[in-house]
Amino acid sequence: MSEYGTFRRSLSLPHAEEITIRSKSSPASSDQGWRLKLRSQHRTTLQRLSHASPAQLVLGAALIGSLLLVTCVRLPVLLGAAERLAADASWNPRRLVPSAAFCERGAPLVCAHGGDASAGHPANTREAVLAAAAAGAHCVELDLSTTSDGRLVPLHARELQLLSGRPRLQVDDLALAEVESLEWPSGERVPDVERLIRELSPRVSLLTLDVKLPLGREGERAAVAAAVAALVAAARCGNCLVWSKSDAFVAAYQRKSAASQLVGYIVAADAADEALARPLRLAAPEVLAVHHAMLTPAVVAAARAAGKRVHAFVADTPATAAAILAAGVDGVVWKCFLP
Repeated sequence: MSEYGTFRRSLSLPHAEEITIRSKSSPASSDQGWRLKLRSQHRTTLQRLSHASPAQLVLGAALIGSLLLVTCVRLPVLLGAAERLAADASWNPRRLVPSAAFCERGAPLVCAHGGDASAGHPANTREAVLAAAAAGAHCVELDLSTTSDGRLVPLHARELQLLSGRPRLQVDDLALAEVESLEWPSGERVPDVERLIRELSPRVSLLTLDVKLPLGREGERAAVAAAVAALVAAARCGNCLVWSKSDAFVAAYQRKSAASQLVGYIVAADAADEALARPLRLAAPEVLAVHHAMLTPAVVAAARAAGKRVHAFVADTPATAAAILAAGVDGVVWKCFLP
């Protein structure tokens, strides 16, 4: 390979980029590796990202991770990955340098938050999650809530409030029939959750179920845990990862689910429950779902020492995504960047 390789062409975003890949020493040397320099025609990264769809960003994240891993092991950079990097690498358009933590762990699993809404599909709808899988997302995150009659639906309160036009409405304020009667302006409805999981699970490596629980109704945690365990079993979702903010739910779910089922708990700052900020408060679950504001090298190191995987949420800005990737996490819930 020559000392320099330069590639330039129009990308899916409305700007062209130039990438220069230079070997710092001869190909036979394993000490110096590769240096990547990105020269952008535009200084404002967020301006470029505002034109990118969530599908492009999810794919870009995976390719960025793969490209960083390539620089860790000192292998030549593939042209296709370099083009995608130029399109979507936003946190440092001049130079992308992998952290030691990233090199140690490798590229994380990128999980589409609520699916792909780039074509106007609302989050958590069948159309959005299947679009994410079709775009190449290896993981999709779904929100699960309970209705007033105890049924599980793939719906978050924020989507329900938009859908109904009632800003204070919660999912458990409505019965299943009422939820199913609602329709988005674009025609989508809240899907049957078992059928949705059956359809989506074979298309992704991991399907994350974020279980939202009714506020102030601790006595219902065990019943909801039993319902979620029954749902996962009925949908035959061997690649489902279930997590929640409620430690009582997590413990109950582990008792009722299959031993092989992946389970996690959320680590976040919450004035109503200070225990949520303690990373190692539960011994049995295999996964920590850490809010990006709580993600530090010490948290990641402690989780690894305890034999746990670390997933971070939500990568919703370039700076947040950069910090999450640099921390060397196992997975990241990725959301469309907003200008």
